[in-house]
Amino acid sequence: MTVETHDSSASDPTDGTEGVANGRAPRSGSAGESGQPDAPQKQWVSAAPPLRHVRPFDGLRCIGALAVMFGHTGVLQLHGFNAFVDMFMVVSGLLITSMLLQEHRESGSIDLRSFYTRRAVRLVPSVFTVILGFGALVLLLWALGVFSAFSLKEVGAESLPGLTYTYNWFYPDFNGQWHATLWTVALEEQFYLVIGVVLLVCVRRGWVNAMAMAMAVVVVVIQVSRFFFASGPVPEGFALGIWMQRPDALMVGVIIAVISANIPTISSATRRRLAWVTGLAAAALLLTIISATQLTEMHAPWLFSQWMPEDHDLSQRSGQLFWTNWGYTVSIWSIGLIAFVGFRFEDWKPAGALSWGPMVWVGARLSYIIYVVHFPIQRLLRYLFKPDQSHTLIALPPWLLFVLQVTLPVLLAIPIYKYVESWALKRKARSSVLAAIDR
Repeated sequence: MTVETHDSSASDPTDGTEGVANGRAPRSGSAGESGQPDAPQKQWVSAAPPLRHVRPFDGLRCIGALAVMFGHTGVLQLHGFNAFVDMFMVVSGLLITSMLLQEHRESGSIDLRSFYTRRAVRLVPSVFTVILGFGALVLLLWALGVFSAFSLKEVGAESLPGLTYTYNWFYPDFNGQWHATLWTVALEEQFYLVIGVVLLVCVRRGWVNAMAMAMAVVVVVIQVSRFFFASGPVPEGFALGIWMQRPDALMVGVIIAVISANIPTISSATRRRLAWVTGLAAAALLLTIISATQLTEMHAPWLFSQWMPEDHDLSQRSGQLFWTNWGYTVSIWSIGLIAFVGFRFEDWKPAGALSWGPMVWVGARLSYIIYVVHFPIQRLLRYLFKPDQSHTLIALPPWLLFVLQVTLPVLLAIPIYKYVESWALKRKARSSVLAAIDR
């Protein structure tokens, strides 16, 4: 499904195409060398620098995957780790949009079939392996009499939405017991299905900036609604799903990609100012993360913000400040600014630390698998080995159970990457335009 569009950036830059260098097609009605008005041109062309492999993003992925895994252990109520989920979505929206915009600029087309194939080959094999492999494991444990029939039905009920990438529809407020992290995988896949078509239409009709502004309006509506817990004209359950699933994070990534595509160069003075502001954003992100932890509640109550109650009973919000009110919004925009600077500034000082070899290796190869596999494995470990449970097989000391929860997912991710994901990636048809960062 390839749709060809005229790429005016291939024209002589002196031939009335100076508007393209600024990320816009020439205005219709402008005079060319012949003195006659040029034919109307609607298409929009990115002016961003060529894409590159952004190693700091791999470092961020490593930190994010490990932080989410630690947060799901249940130790110290590390609710602020949710900000790292937003990080994955902001970066994903930024990179995918930038890749598609560059593909259009380089080839004059957006090959939707190739794009969807690349996304499927990149993301589907690992998810299917984890879901089917874990299903086989619990079926064996059930046959051995150490896994209840009720829990087996729960795993089965969650497997089909996971395999069809509709998990977020069936479990909109994270009440799944065994594959809860698949809501983000489903949300991102749905985003990929939509963004390719939307960008194809928008670049051809010159609507890219208008699309970004429309998304900004939607983002503001979601974030204001989340702050006041105001469901508006939609059912409260639907609004709650939107608040918690944070599609605004993906849209912020798209908005930043469009902003970047409108800026061919950034002056030294602006770079210095942005670097300084990014430091403030990083500090705000750090405070946001630690404000929803048990440690902060115990030792810095002035900073503590309550996490949303597990039952999501909005009637309890009176007179209370929940992390959900503001935490997602601060983390999304802070990460958005950090991502933009990391994306455009190769000499960004924190890039060196985030580009440390082992972190880049884990982020590029294992972070996605760790994210998908850790939750069911941790849940199973607690099911079998946590003390004071009716179905406990063997009671393990809390420290040993914690160690198993943070090491076993990583150990399982290595063979899944080696024998499943890398095998699929070797067979993926890769465009030279996208190979630099389509990882």
